[in-house]
Amino acid sequence: MISSFACRACLLATALVAIAPAAQAKRPIFSNFKKHFSFKETSPTPWCISGDSTPDCGPSVTRWVAVAFTPQTTTTLGEFYVAIQNIDAPNSVLIDLVPDFDGTPANTTPLEEWTISPLPANQATFQAEQVVSVLHPALQAGQQYWIVAKPVDGTSGSLDTWYWGAKPKGLALDGLNNGLSWLAIKSKQTPALAVYGQ
Repeated sequence: MISSFACRACLLATALVAIAPAAQAKRPIFSNFKKHFSFKETSPTPWCISGDSTPDCGPSVTRWVAVAFTPQTTTTLGEFYVAIQNIDAPNSVLIDLVPDFDGTPANTTPLEEWTISPLPANQATFQAEQVVSVLHPALQAGQQYWIVAKPVDGTSGSLDTWYWGAKPKGLALDGLNNGLSWLAIKSKQTPALAVYGQ
């Protein structure tokens, strides 16, 4: 059964494999990719990052997707990788790094934020997106943080999709109505994410 918040317009017949640049001299913090940044799409369906008027993701509300990670040692953010592609314009996505508040992304000024554009668009295979930190915010050992993906225009039919990691690892949440409510993504997999410190 497909979740009402999964993308109904994005079913592909084959698995996706992404190849990102080789990680050199980086400190791994979290990853649910497999070797060579491979990830999968075949099951379950990818999760919607969408405006409130897309017809492809269930009820008409904005949808955010958040994935948590917890550093084992104190470090600073170097970069991260996500498996997100565009389905409907605008071809871009907003991503925030925020601390945790009671098990959900904190509603606060992000530690750092990015606009990624353009994204791969409607492709059967594509590469994981590399996102490099400019501010290099401190990440404290044992504290949970969230990578949160949002639509650039929450009042449109914009639609991006975040594909699944290949390893059963991590915690992910689906944010409705601009993050006013968060629902657990109930799956053994979480959306594909790899985080590296400096």
